[in-house]
Amino acid sequence: MKQVLLFIALMPGLAISDLHAQGCSGSPLFHQGKQFVFLTEVQTSNLAAGQGNTSASSSTVKKTRNTYVVQSVKNQGGSIVASFGIVKSENLGPDTSMKRVSPPSSIVGAICNGHSVILTISVKSATVNFDYTEEFPSDMKVGDAFKDQTVTINLPGMAAKKGGPSSVTLIRHRSVVAEEMVTTPAGKWNCFKIAETTTTQIPGVNGRPPMANTSPTPTYTWYSADIGIIKIAMEQAYTTTLIALP
Repeated sequence: MKQVLLFIALMPGLAISDLHAQGCSGSPLFHQGKQFVFLTEVQTSNLAAGQGNTSASSSTVKKTRNTYVVQSVKNQGGSIVASFGIVKSENLGPDTSMKRVSPPSSIVGAICNGHSVILTISVKSATVNFDYTEEFPSDMKVGDAFKDQTVTINLPGMAAKKGGPSSVTLIRHRSVVAEEMVTTPAGKWNCFKIAETTTTQIPGVNGRPPMANTSPTPTYTWYSADIGIIKIAMEQAYTTTLIALP
């Protein structure tokens, strides 16, 4: 869910005093037309046929490089509002012939309101679609816990199957667990490390009771106040890393 990425930018000619009022000055995020390149690596493991231990497993790492661009920026109601698009999506391996127009999860908008940077993330596919926001307060510190966020996930693919739910509810639990230096091919930044676990609530259908499942493994996001999201990782599953700022 979480292949996720960045960002925001500034309308040319916006006054420096306005930028300081928004708390978003001095960052390359505020440059209309600026590009951000992310590398997403997804690891899949397959146990060898007839074997029941992990030593017999084989792993494949699927790599995708996505280039985002800040498409437009405007000052709206005292906030800076930006929209984003993906200008290039490349499969790097192992099957480079597979075509992808865009990743299933992508940042489509952002707001800087002087207190927080808020990213809007859209997840779209044939079977799942929903939108949610990622908020990063300007005064956050290690130990902070964010207010839980409830998201409705639409499941058109499941609804088409007999007895499947048309939607489920996702409750996101986020907290700041550390402050770390992160180095990537794009640079080196001081980041807040944010841990997220999720609780999925599945409604009862066809006489079955409702269910709830909380993810045992956190997803971590490293966020820099100067740039935005630098890295997202889930242990032994995937990473998304900012690799270039052309």
